[in-house]
Amino acid sequence: MDAPEYACAVISDACDRLLLELRPATATHARNELTCFGGRRERFETAQACLRRELQEELGWIPTELQPVCDLIAGDRYIAQFFACPWRPGPLRTEPGHIAVWIPRASLAGIPLSPWHGQVLAAIAGGQRRCELPQEGGGRWRTRAETDGECNPQHPTNPGAGETRGHADGGTSREQF
Repeated sequence: MDAPEYACAVISDACDRLLLELRPATATHARNELTCFGGRRERFETAQACLRRELQEELGWIPTELQPVCDLIAGDRYIAQFFACPWRPGPLRTEPGHIAVWIPRASLAGIPLSPWHGQVLAAIAGGQRRCELPQEGGGRWRTRAETDGECNPQHPTNPGAGETRGHADGGTSREQF
């Protein structure tokens, strides 16, 4: 299998919380859902270089450590490589229209995670280094409604109480309490 199409960060802090992105309603993928930060890899870019670039663009932050933790696979397609990235306290900036949310790891089952990200985070929690997406007969990948309850059992519409903070550059962050 070649390099992944995407690189994603599982950013955690000393309080065992994960930093996730609440995707805007205008996003092409995962509208109004929480995902790990990251993005599409450029043609000649390594997954690690991609993730460092994406985190710099999305958060104004470059991690000091990247540890591969899980690969997301769909048949013979290598969709994404996920990396553990410990958060070092410091300023947090997001792109305009995007919201960063700290979620306690123990609360993941009760939030609106993107199905693919929810499945990967469940696989990581179970000690798996590979997450294969379920496939229907005929080669069709199942939709969110069809996969609910498998790896990420709950998808309520409200990500929970928190405080949204605006930043001078137009971005926001949301603190989860």
